[in-house]
This record gives sequence, C-alpha cells and structure tokens, in this order.
Amino acid sequence: MTRRFHEAFLSFIAHHRSWHTDMSTTSIPQNACDSTRTSDNPVAPISMASMAYRRANTIREGMLEVAQIDRDIQELEGKLCTLRLRRNLVVPISLLPPEILLQFFLCLRAVDIPSRRTRSLGWIRVTHVCHLWRTLALRTPMLWAEVIVTLRRGTIEHLLRRAAGVPLFVRGFYATNLDLPDVRALASRMSQIRVLDVEGDRQDLALPLLDQISASATQLEVLKLRTRMPTHLVIEGGLHPCTRPVLRHLSLQNTLLDWNSLHQLSSLVSLELIEAYSVDRPSEPMYQLPLSKLISILASSPRLESLTLRGYLIQGAVESSDNSTPTYAVLHHLSKLDITFNLLDCLALLKRIRIPSGAAILLHRLTPWNDAGCLQTLLNILKAHVLPPEDGLYLGIEVLPLNLVGLAMRGLTSASASFYASFHFIDGKLPRTLPVLLASLPLTQVTSFELQDFSSHVRSKHWHQMLDAAVFLPHVRNMLIRGHNCRPFLGLLGRCAQIAPALETLQLRFGSRSAYDVLTNSVLDEICKFVSCGLSLKRLELQSDASHPAISDWETKEELTSVIPEIRFVQVSLTSYDPSTPSLTWGS
Repeated sequence: MTRRFHEAFLSFIAHHRSWHTDMSTTSIPQNACDSTRTSDNPVAPISMASMAYRRANTIREGMLEVAQIDRDIQELEGKLCTLRLRRNLVVPISLLPPEILLQFFLCLRAVDIPSRRTRSLGWIRVTHVCHLWRTLALRTPMLWAEVIVTLRRGTIEHLLRRAAGVPLFVRGFYATNLDLPDVRALASRMSQIRVLDVEGDRQDLALPLLDQISASATQLEVLKLRTRMPTHLVIEGGLHPCTRPVLRHLSLQNTLLDWNSLHQLSSLVSLELIEAYSVDRPSEPMYQLPLSKLISILASSPRLESLTLRGYLIQGAVESSDNSTPTYAVLHHLSKLDITFNLLDCLALLKRIRIPSGAAILLHRLTPWNDAGCLQTLLNILKAHVLPPEDGLYLGIEVLPLNLVGLAMRGLTSASASFYASFHFIDGKLPRTLPVLLASLPLTQVTSFELQDFSSHVRSKHWHQMLDAAVFLPHVRNMLIRGHNCRPFLGLLGRCAQIAPALETLQLRFGSRSAYDVLTNSVLDEICKFVSCGLSLKRLELQSDASHPAISDWETKEELTSVIPEIRFVQVSLTSYDPSTPSLTWGS
C-alpha cells in the first residue's frame, strides 16, 4: 500500500481506544524495526518508591490516604492507556485483528466510492493488497451489502454473489439499454433488497425490476422510482403484500401502480408522489388517483411524518369525492406537508386531513384569481394553523422572477407551526385579493418582518397595495429588506415609522453593487426622515458580499450617529442564493 494509505491506517487505529485497550499484549510479536515509529518522548518509568503508604492513625488521615491512592490509581491508568495507544501505533498492520481491519474496510467503503467514469476501483482495491486482506473481504458478505452500481456494466452479478444472503442496499441505479444484465441480476435478488433507488427512462428497461417488486420484494424498507423522460413507469401488480408492514419511505416520480396496494402501510413515515410531466395515463381505473382514494391511503398510514404531493390527482377529483360520505385522514405524527396542486384540489385536501398544530405546511404555485372565496377559505385554514408562540411570529413576503409571490409565517425561533404559500401573478399584477388576505393575518403578533424582491416586473402601485395591507405591525422589533428591486425598499422605508413604530433593528441587503450606487442616497434620506420622526432605531445594518464606499458616509453622518447607537457593515455571501427558488420556506 502507499504511504498515505499506511498513515490513514495508523490514524484510524490511534483514535479508537476502545478497540485498542482490548487487544492482548502478549499475542503480537515485536520487531526491532518497529522502534522507528515510536515517539521521541518515552513514557517516564513508574517508581514504586513513590507509592509507599503508611498506616493511618485517625479517620481523617485514612480518608486523606485513600484520596492519595485514588489519585495514584488514576495517574497509573492514564499512563497505561498511553502505553497501550503507543504500542498499537507500532504494531504492523498485517497483524491487526480481523475485527479492526474490517471496521477500517467499512469506513473506507463510505469515502472511497468506485467510479465508472474515472475507472477507479475505489475501496475494492483492498482485495488486491495481499492474500489476507482479500480473504477477509471476500468472506465478509456484509462488506458487499451496499451494491456498487458505478462500476463497469456486467459486474453487479459478481458483486451480488459476494454479498451472499445478507440484506442489500441499491442506491442511485440508472437503467439503460446497456444495463439489462445488471437489471436482471438485481431483479433475481429482489427478495434480499432492503433499499431500492432506481431511475429508468423506459418501461421495458426497468420491467424486470418492476415485476419483481410485485412478485418477491418482501424486505423493502425504502423504495424510490423515478424517470427523467415524459413517460410513466408502471408497477402492474402493485406492492407485494409482505412489503406493506415494513416499508418506511416511498418516493414515486412519474410512476404508476395499483393505488389500492398502498393501503395498510403501517410503518410508512415518508411519502412522496411527484408527477413532473403531463402525460396521458393508462385508462385502467386502478391507475387513477381521485381525492377519496388518496385520503383512504393516508388514513391507513398513521405513522406518516412527511408528505409531498405534486400532481397525480385526476381532473375532477374534488367533484367525484363529494358524491359519497367524506372520510378524513388523521395524521398525528406529520411534521411537514408539501403540496403543489391547483387551488381547489389543495383546499379540498386540507379540509380532509387532520394534522398536528406544530406541522409545517408548504403550498406552491396557487392560482388565486380563479376563486376569491376559495382563497379566503385557504388563508383562514393557514391562519388558524399558526399558533402564536411566546416569542411572537415571523412574517415574510417575497417576489420571485418566475411570476410568483410567496408568503410565509412561522414562530420566531422555530420552523414548526408554520406555513408557506406561493401565488401566481401575471404581467406584474399581484392577485387583487392578496393584500386583503394579508391584512387578515394576525399581524399584531408579528415581531420580525422580512421583505424580498428579486423581480423587476412588479409595478410600484401593487407594492403600495401590499404595504398598505400591512399598514400596522405594532410589535415588530426586527426588519430585513433585501433584493434587486428598489421600489419596495423606498416604499417600505418611507413608512417605517408608521408601519413599525417599535422597530429596533433594520437590516438592508442589496443583491448587487449597482443597487448600492442607485439607492445609497435615496435610502439614506429615507432613514434620516423616519429617524427624525422619532423612531428609536438601535441598530442599522448594511449587508453585502463586498464593502461599499458609502458605508463610511453612513457611519460618520451626524444625523444618524447621533440617534442610532450602532451602524455597521456585515459581509454576507450572495453568490449561493438562487432567486428562482423560495428562500422564506423555513425563514432565516
């Protein structure tokens, strides 16, 4: 092995004292050449003369003598531990016990992944070092339980043979027309597979696996199926009956099955149903998912903690569910509900499920102009879901470039008991009902407010409508304004004294240096105005990824420094922010 590999071994051994202290001190021979690896600082010899103890004549002297002996014992134990550790460092690697060597193999397997692209064997190189290592690796099926899907095609069958009968974990397998031998090999071991994460672009390529999921998958705890193409994968027989009690995580992306086979998933904690493409489905009723059937599936999964739904509901799901007596799903353990439906389906689902008050609700891409009454009902549900914590509420409003406006509310220090909802707008027009709905939220309990604008298409009058809706936030102490667009900055700054009379900390974060050049003087004038109106601001914070010359003017301007105790610049990273995705989902 290389010198780096040898040093890694020594470091691994040195940091696992629990193994070292159990090693026998007589079974491993010592060589003179090993002395070159010992420390330059030898352990001081133990003098027995220093351990001469006298008989105590009083109770107090006896207790002092016992305390001294305990200190000596502790000192000796420390020296013994140091000696054992040093001894293990000089033991030849070839003489390590198999248990320790195997633990090192397992750690190496996690960090040195074989790669088809770089033609690297990764951790499998340990089988090429010596006969001892190869024998140990090949005789340990547990080492091969993580099926390697990144080697050259046709090798999975040999790796499965080494795994013998242990439970298998298959992650990140991508089935192509050149991988059919590997697909068949995995399908033949389906009864052993505990984790199956597969991606396939065509039904015929993944068919052997899909068929065996229905026929022999009895140990599946995690099942993830997805496709990159605008098509569906179809599990014609549904889930195997033995899978239902043990399945814990299920993720289906553009994958269809007999939805009746999802009943009685008593151990399921995570369910993800995502339909990324609008593709015609098979006409058979078992592949259709109306709302009533979805509710029935959820009701039979009492341990569900995370639920993600995007598409899948058939058209007219709401109407068909109203023809019979409605059923409800009670999800006591749910902590996250992530939905991307149209407004009517989203509202219908929320009416039919019961979730804990501490769960987080995320609703994406709603279309509020279709039915203002439905939107009002939806916001009422969300408002009732947010419980006012002791430290107040956080309110966030953001505008994204993809014609979306997002609204978030949560507890100030926690993501629980929260909601996030994003609404479509067209041609820079915010939904007419949105400002009214914003005003209906419990604004008097908000203590932290955030406004983001990363779109240049929203008209100023619509921002004024939004700000007018949130005209009074009496208990807001902290306010953060950030983005590329200057309109909401100046509009909100001009109303700070009116909107948030108790404001103490104001943070400004611009997305580009050009925004500083345009806004510096205007922002400074607005701040001077509302400070002169009597707003007791304690801290003014300017945030950017690079210092700007204007900050020195802010720190020295007497109109500000005389009334604001703290004015400072904070450097933050703006390069990692993606303005096309929601950033208020869990707050900041």
